[in-house]
Amino acid sequence: MAVAVKGMSAVNSPRLSAIGQERGNIVIRFLRIMVAFVVLLVPVLSFADANLDACWNFSKASDYSRAVEHAKKATKSSPKNYESFYCLGYSLRMAGELNSALSAFKKAEELTSDKEALMYIYNQQGIVLSTTGEEEQALQEYSRYLSIAKELGRTGDEGTALANIADIYHNRGQLDQSLEYYQKALQLTEDEKSAPVYNNMGLLYASKGDTDKAVEYIKRAIEIDEKKGDYHAQAIHLLNLGSIQTRLREFSLANDSLFQGLDKVRKVKDAYWEAVADVYLGRLYRDMGNIPLARKWFSAAIDIYSKIGAAADLANTRAAFEDLSQPRPYGGIEIGAKGVKASVLIIKPLPEGSYDVDEALRKTINTTIFAGVKTKGAFEPQAIDETANAVKELFDLMVGSYKVDMKNIYLVGSSAVAKATNRDALTEKVKQLTGAKLTYITKDDEVLYNVVGSIPADKIAKALSVDIGSGNTKIGYWDRANGRDNVVAVEVPLGTVSLSDAVAKAGDDPKALSNAADKVIHEELAPRLKAEMQRRPGYRNRRPVYLVGGIVWAVATLTKPGDRKDFTKLTPADVDKVIAGLNKNPDALLNPSLSHIKDPEIKKWAESQINSVKDVFTPENMLSGAKLLKAVFTEMKIKEGYFARWGSWVAGKVYLQAYDAEEQAAKLAN
Repeated sequence: MAVAVKGMSAVNSPRLSAIGQERGNIVIRFLRIMVAFVVLLVPVLSFADANLDACWNFSKASDYSRAVEHAKKATKSSPKNYESFYCLGYSLRMAGELNSALSAFKKAEELTSDKEALMYIYNQQGIVLSTTGEEEQALQEYSRYLSIAKELGRTGDEGTALANIADIYHNRGQLDQSLEYYQKALQLTEDEKSAPVYNNMGLLYASKGDTDKAVEYIKRAIEIDEKKGDYHAQAIHLLNLGSIQTRLREFSLANDSLFQGLDKVRKVKDAYWEAVADVYLGRLYRDMGNIPLARKWFSAAIDIYSKIGAAADLANTRAAFEDLSQPRPYGGIEIGAKGVKASVLIIKPLPEGSYDVDEALRKTINTTIFAGVKTKGAFEPQAIDETANAVKELFDLMVGSYKVDMKNIYLVGSSAVAKATNRDALTEKVKQLTGAKLTYITKDDEVLYNVVGSIPADKIAKALSVDIGSGNTKIGYWDRANGRDNVVAVEVPLGTVSLSDAVAKAGDDPKALSNAADKVIHEELAPRLKAEMQRRPGYRNRRPVYLVGGIVWAVATLTKPGDRKDFTKLTPADVDKVIAGLNKNPDALLNPSLSHIKDPEIKKWAESQINSVKDVFTPENMLSGAKLLKAVFTEMKIKEGYFARWGSWVAGKVYLQAYDAEEQAAKLAN
């Protein structure tokens, strides 16, 4: 069941000062960044027509719109002069109007038999055809260009032709053959005219995975452009540099390079490269995790590509745009006091910037990871192995059965287990088995993720979050003070497992265990909550209350089976029902009647939820957790709370990643 998680609005949620710079993990294939831009050697023409003269002068000044205007006048005043159509085609190409440019070059070809003129015309037609994705035809044009250049002994043009042919092989993925052509081209090209070759060789090295050399070569191209004062070429090379920096996840550098390049291509009114800049910015924000902003830039590129007839680029960009609209699975694996918990969420971006969320998996593997922490402050070696293997099992399940990209799986150690003195040993073991990095989050992080992932946006400024975990209980809310949004959080070191362990010495008698749990709650939980409510009135005054945690899910499942509402209301009476059932008749409680559920699909879902509760909780853990939940209701004077069924720290983390990317993008753009 897809639900709009309104707490995940990409526009309306407040900004936390505690949010770190998270790297975007929403990644699709690395689209080709090669678009042919080559050394242009304009033929020496006799400017017999004033409009033709003006066309070349404005082109030289990168004022292509005025160049086109005068070229059109020249074609009317000198309709038999191929030079008029050549200048028109060149100016249109530089302005990104590709279909019109090709028509003009074809007309110029019809009007001349001069070999030198034809050589340049073939080159220009090849560039246009390569740009529009007609690579086989482009290769034919470049071959004709190369043949005449050799015949006339034009070494520089021969180098340009070789570089253009290298571009075609690059686009086809024939990288070694492409590199061979580039190297030959570089040998034949004067240094001051070699910027495009360095640029394209940089893109080739990027395709080969040698990003250091890629950046080196493209920066060399930019330096040559700067010396020549060729700011149009510099703009293009800046854009390609920004694209490589995006791939390296150097987002701040990429942002600077891309906006510099975009500003320059807009000034020269190059529509094609403006669209390329839009695509590169779309990829930047996609990789930063800001899907709405990525869609905005891709959409802008689609509009331009459609107008100028760049069919291949249009198809690629539409595919990238549509990919961002597809549901995407995210996985979260948390190592807590009870063991390892996993969840898979299917998140689909919505046009207005919020998300639909489906929960595809919720699974727990109990381990002994917390045992050593209680007694020695450190994990036992066997517990590390046991827990790391559980992480690997769940990680492989996500990748294999749920098709979650490994980059979209978050591995975290809860604040309860983060205190272990040898946690690095667990981190290393998990990395060894999965190849993924395990990080540890603080209580503030956990509250932050839960608040964002479980509270509707219109309630977030006044609501309270309560998370009862295995090792601790975390309570928190948003607070705006001194013009900044922060999370206010408190952690009580009692959870379903830690409370069970604390009372285990009472023996096996259910009544004794119940009394022992009451004693611990009275002596440890109640005083802490009272003190915090006196210190922070928000804990008492913030309402409504949104509840997350395994015991909350269990109480909702057993007292209201079949209820699939996004936010299920729970009261102290519901918790009392679970406590009474565990004390009097656990079997009846754990097997509630489903006769009131008429829909077979919902009934099947309810059965699976009940079975999952049985798999996750022992009766002792459930009793401790229920008593803890009841104490929170009582001490904090909560009359009712809402189980955020689809909310989780995973959802909150995914949202904050996107939100933080948007804020960073806005900051960098300014």
